Amino acid sequence: MNIKICKGKPEFSEVGHDKNTIWVQFPNCISLTTKKPFKWFPTYKQLCAIYMKLDEIEKESWGKDVQ
Repeated sequence: MNIKICKGKPEFSEVGHDKNTIWVQFPNCISLTTKKPFKWFPTYKQLCAIYMKLDEIEKESWGKDVQ
């Protein structure tokens, strides 16, 4: 699966802001409704959880602390 990590303004916002955000695009996963690649806008909490799991895996796999 291909992913593209980008920054930019959301096409729409539930809270009505136009600030830049981080989003992950899955170019080969096309939405049936929009016919565009799927985009995921992770929250800071989700990004932190991903980082913590990656750090855990790194320590388990390589047996060392990652800085």
